[in-house]
Formats: sequence, C-alpha cells, structure tokens
Amino acid sequence: MKAGTYYRLCPYLSEDYNLSEIKPDKVQAMINETNEYMDRNEPFLEAIAANLLNDRYRHQLIKDHAMNFWNTHDYSLPWKTSYKRITKLSR
Repeated sequence: MKAGTYYRLCPYLSEDYNLSEIKPDKVQAMINETNEYMDRNEPFLEAIAANLLNDRYRHQLIKDHAMNFWNTHDYSLPWKTSYKRITKLSR
C-alpha cells in the first residue's frame, strides 16, 4: 500500500446515534444500516481488504522493526535523568 493511503468508511445512518446506545431497536437499526452500506460498497471494501493483506514493502518492515525496538527499549536521554536529579537536589 502506498504511503499516505487513507480509507474512510462512513456509513450513512438515518439518525445520529449515541455511541453508548443500548436500546435494542436502535442498535438493530444501526446494524441494519451498516450492513446495507457494506452490501452497497462491497467492491470498495474488498479492494481495501486486498490492499491491507498485501505484503509490506521492505522500507515499511524496517520502519516497523525500528519503531518496535524504539517503543520497547528505554532511551532516556542523559540530560533528562540529570535534570530530574538536579531538580530533586535543589528542593
């Protein structure tokens, strides 16, 4: 998938539903309207799924590994820790 590819799925709903809606008839209406949207846009949804299932490019994999490594290791900068130490000492 090209960098910057953006897909927006926005089914038209007949009314503004609250995300915390619990009334069974309204929940069922949301489900029905969303299913109708998916049926009308099936080719578009299949194209999105196919793009998402494609193998990632090498540069994307490298970036994924780098971000994973960055997010799972502590890279506190020395000045940050010394700053914390200085502020504790000055109190």
